[in-house]
Amino acid sequence: QEEHTPSNAPVLYDTPRDMASAMKLPQASKWLEAYLAERQQLKTLAVYEVVELPAGTHNKTPHVLKSKVVFKVKYLGNGDLDKFKCRIVCTGYNMIFGEQYRETFAPVASISTIRIFLAWAIQMNMYTRCIDISGAYCKADMDEEYVIYMYPPKGCEEGVGPNGRPNVWKLRKYLYGLKSSGWAWHRKLYSYLLSIGFKPCPQDPCLLQRVTQEGIITVVTYVDDLPHCATSEELLTWFEAAMRKEFGSLTATDLDWVLGISIDYDRDAGTCTMTQKQYIEDQCRALGLEHEPAVATPALANFSADPPTDETALTPAEQKQYMSIIGGLNYVQKQTRLDVAAIISILAQFLSRASKAHMKQAKRVWVYLRDTADHTITYRRQDAATANVPL
Repeated sequence: QEEHTPSNAPVLYDTPRDMASAMKLPQASKWLEAYLAERQQLKTLAVYEVVELPAGTHNKTPHVLKSKVVFKVKYLGNGDLDKFKCRIVCTGYNMIFGEQYRETFAPVASISTIRIFLAWAIQMNMYTRCIDISGAYCKADMDEEYVIYMYPPKGCEEGVGPNGRPNVWKLRKYLYGLKSSGWAWHRKLYSYLLSIGFKPCPQDPCLLQRVTQEGIITVVTYVDDLPHCATSEELLTWFEAAMRKEFGSLTATDLDWVLGISIDYDRDAGTCTMTQKQYIEDQCRALGLEHEPAVATPALANFSADPPTDETALTPAEQKQYMSIIGGLNYVQKQTRLDVAAIISILAQFLSRASKAHMKQAKRVWVYLRDTADHTITYRRQDAATANVPL
């Protein structure tokens, strides 16, 4: 067996846990810039107002939520650095049902819907784009029945009010971390799309289509990502202008990356290719598998799916890692790598208690995916295509 030598690996940056650790990193100026941009966005969108914490009924302080700053490094589809991102979020795990939230469900498009959308778009010779709405949750107005107070994150304290109580943020719009944020954003987005003529697909309401004499526009909703296609570039321009007028700041780019999937949409050649090469390489690097010897098959010939014994069972820490590994494998096989579904379905039976042999096999699947990371799903336009047929 030959040792696998990875290609030029992208530069990976450390992700800080809080503002203090961010300021100690070489990229401190970048993190500070991202933090200030987040603060400015919250002010621009009027997400909160600063008020003195009111005294509660019967001398009880109102239930006040906490907050924190979350940092993330975002990468492009080819692994290059995209941007340093910072978000102020609410720790809403202790919200009170009925007083601070009710609804929580927010649907998103299934991967099957996304694949059908791409296959249909290339078959119908559509023009494609993708919209990413900045700070989407913060653009949904807070329901009047809820009054939510939140302590500012550390470093953003607002001082003390005239009555000696601390100043807090009274949320006027939904913030990331609130239990109802996803539901509220989907409600706002969905109602707007319906108002401009889109109709949902009965099988998946996150796939919507607008059919007029000018042509067809189809959009897939996945939180703040909106892959869409149209029969003409003019319709794409109209849709993006309408979305920008309603929701403000957004980014409209070519449809080349969505949900960790790299997409090569070649309208002229009539092909659409999906791959998760970058995600697979990142996961192998995180697991320390980039130098493991190459393998030809995802499963060992003598692999046994027997339950573990007390001697072969993983430790609690190893079991937690095993669960994470299987979760990542399941994500890949559902998206683009159906060829490893059989072995993953076996390994997933031991999420509560696995053996060292199961762990070894799970890592072998990642090595196999690494060696076959160039495998793709490709949709090709057929000669018998008919024009302008709604999805």
